[in-house]
Amino acid sequence: MALELSKEVVSNFRNTMEKYQDKILPALLSKHGISPEQFVQVVMSEVKKNEKLLQAFKESPSSMFASILAGAEIGLIPSDMIGEFYLIPRNVKDGNKYKLIVTPLIGYKGLVSILLRGGDISRIHTEVVYEGDKFEPIYGLEPNIVHKPNFNVPRTSDKITHAYAVAKLKSGEYQFAVMSRAEI
Repeated sequence: MALELSKEVVSNFRNTMEKYQDKILPALLSKHGISPEQFVQVVMSEVKKNEKLLQAFKESPSSMFASILAGAEIGLIPSDMIGEFYLIPRNVKDGNKYKLIVTPLIGYKGLVSILLRGGDISRIHTEVVYEGDKFEPIYGLEPNIVHKPNFNVPRTSDKITHAYAVAKLKSGEYQFAVMSRAEI
């Protein structure tokens, strides 16, 4: 029964996506160099492999398509493998019961893509700092980061102390941001 229900939901979803592929997606995706066919294929793959997304489509199709169109509008493909943009099923209270909806989430690769498209940034570099690394962010008139990794100590997630991102601007200048473990 559940398998038949899933096939029916997938079929309904595919039919709706084909309507979007023909009418709405070309306008949204053309400026980003993404073909509607490619976008729909990736979305279909993501939805088929996640039972909760299928359930969310059934319970709240508007949240599903609002999330999909949000990704298309900013030129990010919703794919776990690509890591730019995610379709996240969430339980929300609707009166006395809960229903599954979909919310969009931009991944860090999506943020990097958007920043690079803006034209002011030529490169972005990110790093994680672990216990045992020499790490010294310097602020003021001559900002700088000194980071010397220590590969002789365990580099596991519980040993992360900071993360940082460095952007190289087209002007040749660098800007950076540092976050502590608590901020992450």
